[in-house]
Amino acid sequence: MSNAFSHFIHSSKAKNDLPIAVILGKNVNSDDMLLSLNKLGIDTVVVKLTLEVKDDYGENTYDNPMLIALANQLIQYLNLNIEKNKKGIIFSSEDIYSVLLAFSETELDTRFHCVTPSKDIVKICANKIKFFEYCEAQGIDIPATHVFYNKTDIDTVTNQLKLPGIVRPHYSGALPKSIVPKVLMINTIAELHTLGEKVFELGQPVFYQEFIPGDSTSTWFLGGFFGVDGKPSDSYFVGQKLLEHPLIGGNTTLATMRWNDPIVENGLQFIQAINYSGLADIEFKFDHRDQKYKIIEVNPRIGRWHSISQSAKTDIIREFYLTLLGMQTAPYSLHQEGRVWMAPVPAFCSYIESKGLFVGITHWLRAIFKADIKAGVDLRKLRQTMHQLRAIQGHIRSLSFKELLRGCKQ
Repeated sequence: MSNAFSHFIHSSKAKNDLPIAVILGKNVNSDDMLLSLNKLGIDTVVVKLTLEVKDDYGENTYDNPMLIALANQLIQYLNLNIEKNKKGIIFSSEDIYSVLLAFSETELDTRFHCVTPSKDIVKICANKIKFFEYCEAQGIDIPATHVFYNKTDIDTVTNQLKLPGIVRPHYSGALPKSIVPKVLMINTIAELHTLGEKVFELGQPVFYQEFIPGDSTSTWFLGGFFGVDGKPSDSYFVGQKLLEHPLIGGNTTLATMRWNDPIVENGLQFIQAINYSGLADIEFKFDHRDQKYKIIEVNPRIGRWHSISQSAKTDIIREFYLTLLGMQTAPYSLHQEGRVWMAPVPAFCSYIESKGLFVGITHWLRAIFKADIKAGVDLRKLRQTMHQLRAIQGHIRSLSFKELLRGCKQ
């Protein structure tokens, strides 16, 4: 684990005494953070795990010596490798880095400012079993949820089980994607038993939830930062998912800011109940059957589409940075009604899959012109662009001729 981390320095070339920004993780989220911070003239350091280590960290095994050692090494790396004469503010762009920050037993230099959830909170947010147990105990609305540890557990609830349902890994990396991708739809008890045999052999439980009917627009988010310096904050925005890829339980590809009082009330209920501090992205899905918004997950970090807040008026990263410096006092409104965010390349796949090739391309082109923020595309990065184009080609090939012409049903 001696070479677990590496870092890259991005200089803003601006002359100022502002603390550097340290972004943990290299992905689309961190790329968008860089854009925000560069506009402020802030020097930025991006720190990332090597792929070999990242694949094996065992996120939810909280007493795993490897996880604790890796967490300690991250802090040591920051203390030793970031300029000694510079103060820094730390951001996390992936769940694993939030976990490592929380579980480190090594002290972070006082020159760094880092507002992250505590170890106990991360244990809840990063593990879906613990998360839904907590929400149920707090009286927060959730989808019907079951955790199966063996075949007998499934047999016991066969008559009461709501179908169709979805199975997800109960923490990131718990199961091989070849067995359970991000979300797997289960339509019959037989399918559940077949999947259970594979999962139980790995010593893992099956995390099962009822499928809440509805398309992408049933999914809502509350994003922002909360409880900074121990003070309540309403520095957040409300968003509605418009498209995702894949079409069921996929990543957001098109979204808009749309105010929704129940989302704010339910989201703040969770934040206050758990005494959360830091950046967070809280996801809900509206259940038309009982007219309730049910919590799906909480990401203890910046969300995938936080860049929807980037404009001349506001920016979640900028406001968080300035608030931590004491240059601005939270709360600060981040919501801009009607603003549209789009990830053009995966959105292309969403439109093709949902509407067919020809209609899908037409809708995709319209959406590009209407979107205020287009994330994840940089034509200057040829390698990245070619990778995205290959992803589109592979997705089109995966569709049947009928699906390609008419689209799939959500």
